[in-house]
Amino acid sequence: ASFAERALRLAFRNTSPALTTRLALAPIAALATEPTARRWLLRSSFLPSVVAAIENAVAKKDAARLAALLRAAADVAGGGGEDGRREVLRVGGSALVQLLLETLAAAGLGGRGDGDGDEEDDVDVILAGVAAAGAADAVFRPQLPAAATEALLLLRNVCFHAEAKAHVSSNPRCVDALVAAAGAADPGARAAAADALLALVHNGQRV
Repeated sequence: ASFAERALRLAFRNTSPALTTRLALAPIAALATEPTARRWLLRSSFLPSVVAAIENAVAKKDAARLAALLRAAADVAGGGGEDGRREVLRVGGSALVQLLLETLAAAGLGGRGDGDGDEEDDVDVILAGVAAAGAADAVFRPQLPAAATEALLLLRNVCFHAEAKAHVSSNPRCVDALVAAAGAADPGARAAAADALLALVHNGQRV
């Protein structure tokens, strides 16, 4: 078996510790930067396995494994160019966006995405809640949880693909979360959120 195939088995083995998962995922995701390796990577079981594992990590509240998985997807969407972003969106779709929203909501960025009323989607409502919460609110922490930062980075990378506009703009809470993150104390969160918003509005007047 090739190195990549062995690393795949190691990364998604149920008994692998979170650190082993992170160390196995990183070199596989890095293959996205080289054209020949990228073709193999995007045709392999890597991205479907990553998205399924993200769902499992969110359900189990496994923050360390979730951060590693989100970083791997972000690396493919970033280093893989248009092909990488397209495949991440194709495999993950709106379900992945929803998982990212849940991760951001757990860190205090935006709503939880389970309401239907328009009034609950307004940025003003979120900002009012932040103001009422005071300095203890997560948005004011100098360092957000690693999983939230990785979720923002993944959102930032996929938003540079044209198809992301439909996935993101169809869920007002996603834009709310990005706006909230753009005002976070964490400079990494601010940068990722601002980049994502810029990518969305570029040639996307409806957004």
